[in-house]
Amino acid sequence: MHKRISRNVSISRKFYNFLRPLMKLWFHFQFHFIVSIPPDVAALKPPFLLLPNHQGFWDPFMAGAYIKSPVFYIASDAIFRYPLFKFFMGLLGAIPKQKAQSDMESIKNILKIKNAGGNIGVFPEGRRTWNGLTLPLIFSTTKLVKLLKIPVVTALFKGGYYSHPRWGIHLQKGEVELAYSLVLTPADIKKYTPEEIHTILTNALTFDEIEYQEHKRQIFTGKKPAEHLEQVLFMCPSCHKINSMYSSGNTLTCKECGYSVGFSPYRSFTSSTHNVVFSNIRDWDRWQQKEMEKYISGFRNKDTVMLTHSHLSVQTGHRERTMKHLFTGSIALTFHYLVIKDSHENIYKKFMVKDITGINVQNKEKLDFYAEGVLYNIFDKKRRFSAYNWLTTIQYLQNAQETGG
Repeated sequence: MHKRISRNVSISRKFYNFLRPLMKLWFHFQFHFIVSIPPDVAALKPPFLLLPNHQGFWDPFMAGAYIKSPVFYIASDAIFRYPLFKFFMGLLGAIPKQKAQSDMESIKNILKIKNAGGNIGVFPEGRRTWNGLTLPLIFSTTKLVKLLKIPVVTALFKGGYYSHPRWGIHLQKGEVELAYSLVLTPADIKKYTPEEIHTILTNALTFDEIEYQEHKRQIFTGKKPAEHLEQVLFMCPSCHKINSMYSSGNTLTCKECGYSVGFSPYRSFTSSTHNVVFSNIRDWDRWQQKEMEKYISGFRNKDTVMLTHSHLSVQTGHRERTMKHLFTGSIALTFHYLVIKDSHENIYKKFMVKDITGINVQNKEKLDFYAEGVLYNIFDKKRRFSAYNWLTTIQYLQNAQETGG
């Protein structure tokens, strides 16, 4: 039997009731799952709004599995580009939305879900954390809270960042905690201003995984924990070279200067051959972001290429449609332009940085953006490309151009 919300949104109750206990069993086995559900959340009747922090791929399934009534998640349209995921997400009632872009169709579906008595799930960060810190919450979530006027429940994950890391291809076994909390009632929503609500949500979901792990000191086990970590840590802290880091197994090494660290079971960096510059991902990432800003601001000639990467697959598409492979080529970035070249180094497209919209990093660390009404999806099949570096650099350039920097 399906619970149909609208022509485009429904959920298979048989599939949901079958899948829910199986997911819970697997989560407890794989992640040593610990769940805290206070009485006021357990007694809550739908509809309500569920807001989890976002550490790993399995977050929506984990957060929804312990809610008695189905949760209709607002999910990135990128997930729906893959037939198998599209099938399962459709059975679970997920609603596709373009990341980093306004989507009125999604809002209409959300209102239909509320009016039909369904729970709604939204990740207010908009994307998974890169360095273990909760990202700034998108203010549109606060607007949604004001619009819906239904109870708001947060779901705070701890330990998920290392258990199913966004850079990894292997799950890591370690303890994951999930704590639910009723943070806003309809009366609260009516009483508080949007700014006050935003502060309440930020306080409820702000979390530092690195600080938590340094205190808890739990051991994580799994295959190749540092493999592809250069997707996140793209700059060497010793020689300051960009895109020089290379991972293998549980080590991360600079191809330029030889600086090398191991990734310990406590998920800290250690070395028997080098002085460890940063002991954790958070501090390393904070440093490299500041260094990138210095690097970019040092370009006096704004036509000079500041970033380039070759041997990348270039795809095009639109929203949740299956992507079309164009060629394997390269990309280059100047202060004003992003250039895509084909395998023969001929310029295929040249976009002004200020005209790029909806830029984000999607499944398997693919750089997504819209330009001239077309979705571009760029990635390295070997997973050695830091789309994160390109995302943050382009965003920095856009902000600099807007402010005249």
